[in-house]
Amino acid sequence: MGLKYETFTISGSVENGFENVRNLFARNFADNTEDKATLCVYHQGRKVVDLSGFRHVKADVGFPYNEDSLHLVFSSSKSVTAIVVAKLVEEGRIAYEDRVADHWPEFAVEGKADITVADVLRHDAGLAAFQRAPRLSLRDFFTRRIKENAIGRVVEMQKPSRLLLGDGRNVRVYHAITRDLILNELVRRTDSKGRTVGEFIREEIRDKHVGCDVFCGEDVKERVARMTYVPPWTFALKLFLPRWQWLDAIVGDEAQPSALDIYRSGRPRPKGKPIEKSLISRFLSFHRQEFGHLLEATRTKGRNRRP
Repeated sequence: MGLKYETFTISGSVENGFENVRNLFARNFADNTEDKATLCVYHQGRKVVDLSGFRHVKADVGFPYNEDSLHLVFSSSKSVTAIVVAKLVEEGRIAYEDRVADHWPEFAVEGKADITVADVLRHDAGLAAFQRAPRLSLRDFFTRRIKENAIGRVVEMQKPSRLLLGDGRNVRVYHAITRDLILNELVRRTDSKGRTVGEFIREEIRDKHVGCDVFCGEDVKERVARMTYVPPWTFALKLFLPRWQWLDAIVGDEAQPSALDIYRSGRPRPKGKPIEKSLISRFLSFHRQEFGHLLEATRTKGRNRRP
């Protein structure tokens, strides 16, 4: 089933009782929060939501979007990399408690000798940022250059940098990019065929599981959804401006206050007026008292400032 609005189209289906999920999904397109998206939900082993949607953007002409389009998943790829490592653990080629240097001796320099595989996986390696990194080109991230140790050399020269709490405990810091760069080097050194994570995913996961469309380091641009830059002010408007009556009429719901309205009011939810409990609104509601103190202190400081 497809629902075509003036500025966007929603396709797919929902089971009875899950219609509100479709309404909320559509709302994200109505207020410009989403440009292209798919949503599939299973409940108790049964598929109850299977939706896709896209905004009507001229720049996307010639790049059709549907439920089979691929998305860049960014840091969600960390879960896939963890599956690859788990597969090597299952094969007995590596163990979580192993030191990385046991499989990659050059890694031990600069104080990294005792870092374990588990440390890297759980962001405890102290390598959240590479401090000593020569300039890398995009070409260095291609499979051939990876196997020439272009990335491995950079990892080897790094020195851990840790943040400590007052009691001496280490602060875990999210390794946004470096985690998988390290694990990719570890995987190709422990895999029986010397494969990169991308090659392992293709041969051991995707090719052996029908319908498992996961790609890493492959050219599938004809299936990848085009990314759209969303200006930061879009989210600022969503936070500070209320939902307009005409906007919510599109998806059949009442106008709702913004997160700032909720914060300013300090009142409980009005009867018959549903309030969107977004992450931001819940955060502001929970910390209203703390924010109030902060704002009052700021006002006082401003009043006391001499001209």
